[in-house]
Amino acid sequence: MDPEFLCLIPELCYSSGLTDDMRSNFTMMKDLAAHTRVTPAQRQQAMKKFIDNVNRSPEAMAALAEWGLELDHSLVSINGRQLPIEEIIMGQKKFSSGPQADWSRDATRNQLISPVNLVNWGIFYTRRDAAKANDFIKHMQSETKNMGISCSVPFRKELVNEKIETMVQELRSSINDRVQLVVVINPTNRDDRYSAVKKVCCVEAPVPSQVIIAKTISRPDKLRSVVQKIALQINCKLGGELWAIKIPFQPIVLIIQEQQNLAVTIST
Repeated sequence: MDPEFLCLIPELCYSSGLTDDMRSNFTMMKDLAAHTRVTPAQRQQAMKKFIDNVNRSPEAMAALAEWGLELDHSLVSINGRQLPIEEIIMGQKKFSSGPQADWSRDATRNQLISPVNLVNWGIFYTRRDAAKANDFIKHMQSETKNMGISCSVPFRKELVNEKIETMVQELRSSINDRVQLVVVINPTNRDDRYSAVKKVCCVEAPVPSQVIIAKTISRPDKLRSVVQKIALQINCKLGGELWAIKIPFQPIVLIIQEQQNLAVTIST
C-alpha cells in the first residue's frame, strides 16, 4: 500500500500542550492547576457524574450493549493503607510533617542538620539587575540565620553587557580554588546562557553554581520565600544536609563472605 500524506491547513489547526511562555505564566498555571490538581473526592464525584450521564443516555447504553458492556452504578471500593505521619528531624528540633506532608515553613525557621557557611562566594549580574542583586544578598544574609548558615558578603561582578561571552569571561577570571559558590542572575530565560554557565562551572572550573532568572526575584512580596528555597538548594549543593526522618531497622540477617570463610551475623 502506498503511503498516504495528509495536508493540514494551519488556519484550521490548534496547537496542544503548554508552551514555555504559558509555563512561565504563574497566574495561568495557578488557574490551570485548579482543574488538573483535584482532590480524590473531586475525581470520584466527576467519575460518578460521568457514569450517571452514560446510564441515562439510551444512545450510550446502546453503543455499550453492542460490545456486551455496561457501567456499574457505583465505583469499586477497596481497602487502602494509610501511612503514619512522619517525624521530621532537623538540627535542634523535631516536629511532625502534618497530614499534608508539608514542612517547608518549619524547614526555613529551624537550624539544618548540617548547615554550610557561605564564606567565599560571588554573584554575577547585569547592570539592569543590580538592584535585584542587592535585595537578594540582603535577604540571603537575613534568611539564612534561622537555618544556622553564616552568610558573608559576596564578591560582586557587574557585567557591562548581556553578551554570553562577557559573562563567560568574568566567570573564568573570577573562579579559583577558594570560591565556594557562584550565583548568576540571568536577565532572561535563555537555554544557551544557562548552558554556558554550567559548562564553565561544571567542566572548565568545577564549582557549585546557582542560576536565577531575574524575573524570579523581581517581586518584593515573594522575594523572602524565594530566597529561602534558593538557600536550601545552595546548602545541598555545598554538601549540607537539610533534614532527616527516622527509619527504624527491622530485625535482619546479614551474610558476610570473606574469601573461603562464611560469617553469619544476626542483628536485631
